Amino acid sequence: MKLTYDPEADAAYLTLGDTIAPGSISHTVEFESPAGGTMLLADVDTNGRILGFEFIGAQHTLDPALLRDAPLP
Repeated sequence: MKLTYDPEADAAYLTLGDTIAPGSISHTVEFESPAGGTMLLADVDTNGRILGFEFIGAQHTLDPALLRDAPLP
């Protein structure tokens, strides 16, 4: 797993494998927090496996130390 973070966009991406091959994402499923502030996007392949998650509004959901230590995308 690998986490990257873009502080300007307040967006983090968690890759569940080593890398995501170009073209391997079949579709993206969107989830919104009922309380607002964070949107979660799950990238899924053609077999239904989740390849990664994008957190929009990451500061509302993820540990600040985790974001501070994450490299830029």
